[in-house]
Amino acid sequence: MKWTEEHELLMLRELMLLQPWLHKKGSSERGDDWEKLAVSLNAIPYPQFRVTQRSVRDHYSTMEKRRRKKVREEDRASGIAPEEDKELDQLLDETIELFDESDKITDQTKQKQEEEAKKAEEMRKRSLETFKDSTKRNANEQQEARPKKGRASGASTLAYLKDRAEVEATLKRDELEIKRHELALQAKEQEGRQQQFDMMNKQTRDIQQLQQQQMQQFMQMNANMMQQHQQQTLALMELMKKFAGK
Repeated sequence: MKWTEEHELLMLRELMLLQPWLHKKGSSERGDDWEKLAVSLNAIPYPQFRVTQRSVRDHYSTMEKRRRKKVREEDRASGIAPEEDKELDQLLDETIELFDESDKITDQTKQKQEEEAKKAEEMRKRSLETFKDSTKRNANEQQEARPKKGRASGASTLAYLKDRAEVEATLKRDELEIKRHELALQAKEQEGRQQQFDMMNKQTRDIQQLQQQQMQQFMQMNANMMQQHQQQTLALMELMKKFAGK
């Protein structure tokens, strides 16, 4: 399929309605939105679309790269006034910003989770090393006590079991503390993501409302022009009738 500017503009308008950036990068939900976009575009009678989920996503990626390159070139061109952005460029800039913001939140969340997992693993290793050191120390103490008494000391065994129980309890407490910290972090991140998504939703609704108002104004202007044209035509016909009667 050959893409025209009209095709691209319609695609971006549909994209603003579906808002796939509200779902996490790489999620099935975001993929479903791209599939819905392809179905919606193929249902448009004119201009005709023949797209799939893959092709429409690939073309958007091409548009995004092309736009980013143009913006970089304009930024580097000092002293040259950039061209006024068309509706296509404005919509593309808006979708790029929304995708970037959503993906940034996802990447930050992933990085924090990886850092927390690394810290948890280090704490587990330290606890395990402490347990091993305690076990080795008690074993050495028992070994030293055997020659003197001829058999394992009951007091040493109890001390070993006590130390082992304390280490295991410490390990469990550490794991529970790590888990509580992870859950609190996830809840905080979820709240932050929800606030960010709500803000992006509001921005999108505001843009859509503005576009609808502009479309209504345009349609009203067209209707007024048509009505004025009809009135002028009728007046001209009446004038011609008068001249014909004379």
